[in-house]
Amino acid sequence: MQMKKVLAVVMSLCMAAGAVSYGAPIITQSVTAQAADVEAVTIIPTFPTNIKVEYSEKYRQVRFTWDRIPNADMYGIAVYLAGKWKVLTQNITDTTYTSPKNLTAGMTYKVAIAARVNGTWDVTSAINNAVTVTVRGNNSYVKPDREIKYGSELYVIDDEVTMYLGPDTSYGKVTTIPQDTYLQELGVMNNNDNWAFTKYKGQYGWVQVVNEFGDRQIDFLSYMVNKPVIYLYPEKETDVHVEVELTEADLATTYPKYNNGWDVVAKPDGSLVNKVDGTHHRYLFWDAVNCRTEFDFSKGFCTAGSDTESFLKEKLSYMGLTEDEMNEFIVYWLPRMEHNKYNLISFQSDKYTDSAKLNITPTPDSMLRVFMTYVPLEEAVDIEPQELSTFERKGFTVVEWGGSEI
Repeated sequence: MQMKKVLAVVMSLCMAAGAVSYGAPIITQSVTAQAADVEAVTIIPTFPTNIKVEYSEKYRQVRFTWDRIPNADMYGIAVYLAGKWKVLTQNITDTTYTSPKNLTAGMTYKVAIAARVNGTWDVTSAINNAVTVTVRGNNSYVKPDREIKYGSELYVIDDEVTMYLGPDTSYGKVTTIPQDTYLQELGVMNNNDNWAFTKYKGQYGWVQVVNEFGDRQIDFLSYMVNKPVIYLYPEKETDVHVEVELTEADLATTYPKYNNGWDVVAKPDGSLVNKVDGTHHRYLFWDAVNCRTEFDFSKGFCTAGSDTESFLKEKLSYMGLTEDEMNEFIVYWLPRMEHNKYNLISFQSDKYTDSAKLNITPTPDSMLRVFMTYVPLEEAVDIEPQELSTFERKGFTVVEWGGSEI
């Protein structure tokens, strides 16, 4: 009997020192003392540990099996979802469980299997020994709500970033992407601007812009809004105040100098006098950097670089630019475009005007804003032709043109 007491003390000391671990992945754990007058002491597990996971690619379902626990009459399954554990079932009498079919591809599930031993559930130990399973599948990445054909260029600034199958860290990992890698934004989720859909070495997935610690991992290499110029044509000499309101870009260069707007005297022929310093101007010039607008390329035109001049003359004239306005447009953009093999061109409407508002006093009677976006291409692509509108000048007329290379 004295030997039993000594053994009990030794066992207590071992457990306090961590020599006996209840979370170790073994079927049973025991410490046995054998002597002529000493009884064997065995620690019986109260939760499954030898858990095996089989995955069916065809049915996207998971099968769990485990060793039977002595004195266990029931087993239960719980899954960690949305920050808490949810019990799926607790009436399993066998040592196997098969999930429903068609689990969400790319999702990662944390699963705990508990046992009821002598009427008691050891839930804590089951959770501490939970297994993690990622549902695989062909092309199992989560598709974006909106695909972006010519999205922003992305640049990895962290040491490395993880690409996931979906826009959340709970999805399975695709690969890691090293620092200084350039990527292309291919899609986004609605109401979630912290994840970008992209492609890396033939694999599609999602990268997190700012991680859970608040550290930026990805930079967006944005483009410029180039040379929008504003013409003012009042019916009579008029004092005019003009402001540019940008919501997705930063105002950069202006001429004449922009000081909470421009205040000019405008004449019917379009000539302007800057009221600040008395200088004369043909138009008001501004440009912007860090443009974050997702321009629309669902419709447009694909033209050879060598055809740029004739294309612009035809479309700009149709949309309503005068010969002088059109010539100034072409002189600026032709050198940038005609040496490309092809240009994919789309004239923006709401995507531009909603993000770059013009606030003009007095209010114009008619206003035309031509904003051309284009992508240089090595090969021609098919695109649904864009329907353009004509413009009728009436009363106090304002005309603006500009553009951006994407």
